[in-house]
Amino acid sequence: MPPKLSKHSRTDHSASADFTPRGYRSPRGQRPRHAPRGGRQDRPDRRQPRETRNYETRSRAIDDAFHAPLESVQLNSLIFSQCIAQVLRKQSGIKTKEDHDSALADNYFETTSRHLSYIFRHTNLMHRDGSLSLHELISHPGTARKIRTLFREGMKSLQNFDENEISMRLRGRENTFRFLMPLAHVICDSNKARAMIGYVSVEDYQPGVTPIAENWFKTADFDNETARDAQANILEGVDIASIFIRFESGHSTDVEIQHCPFMPDMFTLRYLIHGTNEKNLDSIRRLGLLPGGTRGGRNQVHFALDSTLSTLKDVLRNESDCILIGRPGALAGLSPKITHNRYVLTDQTVPFTRF
Repeated sequence: MPPKLSKHSRTDHSASADFTPRGYRSPRGQRPRHAPRGGRQDRPDRRQPRETRNYETRSRAIDDAFHAPLESVQLNSLIFSQCIAQVLRKQSGIKTKEDHDSALADNYFETTSRHLSYIFRHTNLMHRDGSLSLHELISHPGTARKIRTLFREGMKSLQNFDENEISMRLRGRENTFRFLMPLAHVICDSNKARAMIGYVSVEDYQPGVTPIAENWFKTADFDNETARDAQANILEGVDIASIFIRFESGHSTDVEIQHCPFMPDMFTLRYLIHGTNEKNLDSIRRLGLLPGGTRGGRNQVHFALDSTLSTLKDVLRNESDCILIGRPGALAGLSPKITHNRYVLTDQTVPFTRF
């Protein structure tokens, strides 16, 4: 009998072999895609500047939501404000540090956080002050899907709330509370979001208005119970008409958010920390630290203000493998600003010699 000719089987681990089990499909029912030899060539070059003209823009539905009458926006805003108040007081799903860590590790929680980070930093959906109202977010199809997915697939404990703390005018709306409570946790406690909360009272409400500067606050740290309780008191002491969200920094679009000037002499014992990747060090040495790096796409250079060099959770991304450290005086003469949550920004290039 002549010998059998050898040929690749579906289980051969060679460069051309497809060793995915026959008939395999992803959880969404899609067939696997395999990269050709040499890698995929159709992916965009992420080193190039972002095309801001391709950013998602406002739709008619979102504009109508922004100009909706009081009767259309107040109920959900009242419920959401009470959800936020319960999250701040730890009367809901996240009550301990262990609960907080579990939520941050949840895939749906992180996905919603990243989605909001993109919506509020890299689209043309926001107003000039970088904000969007809750009513606008719910009217945005992509965000509405993320909120529904977080509600259906995320941690069920995030839907818990204290029924005894609900005001009498909102009794009977428990399903809406359960739906919005996970979003309140993301807004208040997500590391990625760093969101600010603003409100418009019934007295000041008009269709098409955003909160004034005095009506914005950044949620306090999870461990700062005194400050969080005071913020909950603010929300409960106002007859809320509409709730707004915005991010303080990291924008690649044209927004106008007022920040306080940064005075280096007031923080002589602190450090400025910037996370980056080692492959960027050569260009940083030559060109300095540019807003958005060599590919652009950011309005400012972003630093964390740290006194112990230990709070690096929000400074280093997963792809970052080194940090640049400087004293506050490194930004002297570069028009630095400081945000509510003690991040320092400058829209100018920082020379490498200052680190």
